Amino acid sequence: MRGRRFALGLALLLALQVLCAALAVRVARHARGARVELSRFARFEVDPALRARLAASPDEVFLTLFLSPRHALPSHMRGLESDVLALLEELRSASAGRLDFQVVDPASDPDLERYAARRRVAPSRVRSIERDGWSERTVWASLEISSGAHAPAVINGLEPQDLPRLQALVAAHLDAMERPLRPRIALAAPPGSWGELEAALAERGEV
Repeated sequence: MRGRRFALGLALLLALQVLCAALAVRVARHARGARVELSRFARFEVDPALRARLAASPDEVFLTLFLSPRHALPSHMRGLESDVLALLEELRSASAGRLDFQVVDPASDPDLERYAARRRVAPSRVRSIERDGWSERTVWASLEISSGAHAPAVINGLEPQDLPRLQALVAAHLDAMERPLRPRIALAAPPGSWGELEAALAERGEV
């Protein structure tokens, strides 16, 4: 009797293991294309406030990623393109058609380099350890933010550690475009002695 119970229990255990294995295979197939977040930062999840801001923006937003090709980047930056593009894709999807982007390699064409220079986009010098020694190279890794008729803003010298705060930087630049800060001007003069100058300065900032 005990032998039959033991055999029955063993058979049930084996059947349960087979069922668990089959379920694991189904879950793995379903999640094959899922992106795994290994960082404590939700780098590819659009911030709800930024999502609402983009969807309600009166002007369309266009982002240009100026980036050297992967083989020209130091080893610690070779995942930058895929990470930034993944974020830009999420921003485009969340913007309800109000945001788009492009990727440009200025080093591929002298005209593109001149275009980048006119847009205040500049390459940066990056140091890295390669083959047990320090290596330094010039790379392009910048993001230009354009919105409506406002002057574009540029974030030069992007590196992997900037990704967690990239959404906040984009939002801050968009805010500055729509609501630019007025400069504060100090004028040392007796009250009323520089009326015309004060009026002219007041048109350009807070006196």
